[in-house]
Amino acid sequence: AVNLSSYSVQYASSTGSSWQRTNLTGTLQPGQYLLVAQGSGANGVALPTPDVSGSIAMSATAGKVALVSTQVTLTGTCPDAALGVVDFVGFGSAN
Repeated sequence: AVNLSSYSVQYASSTGSSWQRTNLTGTLQPGQYLLVAQGSGANGVALPTPDVSGSIAMSATAGKVALVSTQVTLTGTCPDAALGVVDFVGFGSAN
């Protein structure tokens, strides 16, 4: 089991260094999934009931998403594990 009370999901634009954060809560059991919903945008698709809700308006074409082991907002265009980054995904033309 992983206690998520100190974790966050963070987003920045594809070339940006300004991050937005959604804090996580609860405990994730082995084999369990966690659905995090962000801002739905103009063409939002109905999701199942999320475990955590945020309001970040993420791009559909390019951006960066980080799973972070702290609830401290990231800085820089490519933060690393020293800042608590557990997992990092860039999509589209992300730097």
